Amino acid sequence: MAPAGGTMLGMGRTIREGKLDDYELTVIRITDGRMDYEAHPMMQPTAVFTATVVSDTLLQFENPRHDFPKLVAYQRRGVDSLVARVAAGPASGDRQIVFSYHRVACGGPPVTHPKR
Repeated sequence: MAPAGGTMLGMGRTIREGKLDDYELTVIRITDGRMDYEAHPMMQPTAVFTATVVSDTLLQFENPRHDFPKLVAYQRRGVDSLVARVAAGPASGDRQIVFSYHRVACGGPPVTHPKR
């Protein structure tokens, strides 16, 4: 979701064979000048990561006390794509999982809300 009130909200889900397999809710918030990334994974405790790099093309969050991942990063690649990375640490040889994303049109009819 677009930023509002010092927060951005996001969610992802994995569907396998027509059934929910996994989901994660995320919150990026700014509190007292600090940017935090809160991960709320399915059936796991919440984990909070603090921004260590904030630029026009890279957001990197770290929590050295978390088991895995210790690092969550989003790297912008052009206008309509980004690469997300979760890693065991900041070193290039650390275990990592990489996700490539690109902008697509969302399916379904437009949602309209009655005026109040």
